[in-house]
Amino acid sequence: MACSSDNEIKKVSWDSSLDYFALEKNGYAVTYFVDIGKSEAYVGGIIEIYKLPNMNVVDRIKVERIEFFNRVDGLQMCRIWGKSAKSDLQNHLLARNCKDLTDL
Repeated sequence: MACSSDNEIKKVSWDSSLDYFALEKNGYAVTYFVDIGKSEAYVGGIIEIYKLPNMNVVDRIKVERIEFFNRVDGLQMCRIWGKSAKSDLQNHLLARNCKDLTDL
């Protein structure tokens, strides 16, 4: 099933912590409790990812796609996909309590 670009999510917000999933040879390496300095992201934007609480830079991604899904308990979640500046691979941020801001 193909998605039309009219239904594509372009901008998102969230109100809880983020986790960062970086693709490696044996799967994903997960960095829990990261911050990006704001609670919004948009396709085409650049996100610098920091590890809490010391705020060391983990990576930087250029947002290419945003994907929504619901957890089994109904919580709205999203993945913010982008190309890593460190590895040049598709990595993602996982956010909870996501809201689509595309048409706002």
